[in-house]
This record gives sequence, C-alpha cells and structure tokens, in this order.
Amino acid sequence: RKISCAVCGGDGKVGNLGTDMMKKFSYVSPLLSWAYCLERYSRKIGCSIVTDSMTGEDVKTGFFTRTVDQVLYRKYRGDKKIGIVQVVGAKEGGETDEWMYELEEAEKSDPHHGWNTFAQLIFEQKFSEAQGAMDKAKAAAQDPSVANCPQELLDKLCAAADTGVWEP
Repeated sequence: RKISCAVCGGDGKVGNLGTDMMKKFSYVSPLLSWAYCLERYSRKIGCSIVTDSMTGEDVKTGFFTRTVDQVLYRKYRGDKKIGIVQVVGAKEGGETDEWMYELEEAEKSDPHHGWNTFAQLIFEQKFSEAQGAMDKAKAAAQDPSVANCPQELLDKLCAAADTGVWEP
C-alpha cells in the first residue's frame, strides 16, 4: 500500500472554546478539511505528497515541486481556482539565508521546470504557448531520474493543449 500525504498552511483559531461550564481545546478553520480533501486527491492520482500552490511556494527553497492539477474551490463569495502541487523531493543543502538568489538558480536547474511551465500555461489558458512546452513536459514526465508523473494527469493536460479547453 502506498502512503499519501497532504500539507496545508493558513489561518485558524486554536485554543479553549466553549463556556465557563464546559470548555474544550479545539480549532476553527477549514484547513483540516482542505488537508483531508488534498490527501484523498493525492491517493487518487498516485502522488505521495501534495499541497496547494500557496504552500508549495513556501517550500520551494527546500524541495522540488511539480504542478499537477488545478481545482475549482466553490465559495459563497465566488469561485477560486487553486493549484495542486506535488512535493517530489528534498533539495540538497536545505534552506539558507541566500534563499532568493538560490531560488532563481534552482528554477534553472529544476528537473520539473518544463512540466511546471507547461501546466501553468494550461491553467492560464495560453494553449498555443503550451503546445511548444508540451514536449519538454512529456520528456520530464518520462525521465526515470525524476519521480514519474501519473499518466492520467499528463493525458489530461495534453488533451487541454490539443483542444484548447481547460476545466479544473
């Protein structure tokens, strides 16, 4: 059996909630529900560790990440598209104080850069540009030195590039 995991970050209220008669240590936040949904999605697509794109940006200095999908999060104030990112592995050296410089250098040597560019172009609905990036994405997905991307995701993104239609 394969392990699946989801990592989220955000705001929440944590502490003793209740009245003088009865208090209970608890939390008020959608984070646990979101993490649960991501973990189930992680299991469905066959990725070990996934996170949302905002948390993925936070961990980019210490880990290789790969964009895998985009979901539509329906809220009462309107819909929001949220990117789903696979955490592929740790970078050598971890975090340092020169993180901004290292982030720029790491993006150039990131083995998932072609894939991330392709997926981002699809999400932004720039299909003609995505056609040009598709070959690099396919090569990155098939490279044995890089954790393999689930074929279902590759097919979904390639179909969107071919048809010019993307729905999260």
